[in-house]
Amino acid sequence: MADVTLARRASTAAGSNAAERGEPSAAVGLEFRYALVMCSINEVAARVSTSLLDLLIRTRRSSFAATLRRACLQRSADQMAPRSTD
Repeated sequence: MADVTLARRASTAAGSNAAERGEPSAAVGLEFRYALVMCSINEVAARVSTSLLDLLIRTRRSSFAATLRRACLQRSADQMAPRSTD
């Protein structure tokens, strides 16, 4: 995720620099692409089961803080999901 964030920031800077010079830039397309990648990663992370999160902590494959962020993403995604009106 850090790599995608870094790439997105670089494309944003490149787009801003080109705009200041009055030049066209392909950076807008890259910014959009990186934003979509970040959304996809967050969506997948939000779907990780609590049992897997627990396993990741117990086997030290993930820190508690990182796992807590994933759990918060999952809770947020669950709250935003459409509810059935049955």
